[in-house]
Amino acid sequence: MGFSKSKVIYDDDCRICSNFKDWLESRDEHGQLEFEGSGENARFSSGLGFIDTGGKEIVGTRAVLIAIGQTKGLIGLSARIMSVWPLYLCLIPFYRLFAANRKKINTFFSNKNE
Repeated sequence: MGFSKSKVIYDDDCRICSNFKDWLESRDEHGQLEFEGSGENARFSSGLGFIDTGGKEIVGTRAVLIAIGQTKGLIGLSARIMSVWPLYLCLIPFYRLFAANRKKINTFFSNKNE
């Protein structure tokens, strides 16, 4: 089953994740990405998910890199390069550390809706 757009699944209860979604959305100049909160998609509750137009599901470090890789500029190009095996493997420990502590890290960021 294919999709017309790639889908990014993010934790909509996490301020950092919501800000990341907003940043991706602002850099998605061709409208290639669709966003969905993980509350609607429980199998992605442990980290960021990416579903490509072919329906392939990717989670974690590689999902972040592929999502950034959909954006314009040098950052997008760098992410596309880093999303290739084995390059992304070196980032997995950092992603896991961040994901495990993001609720604590969230306390340092103010919520723009408050």
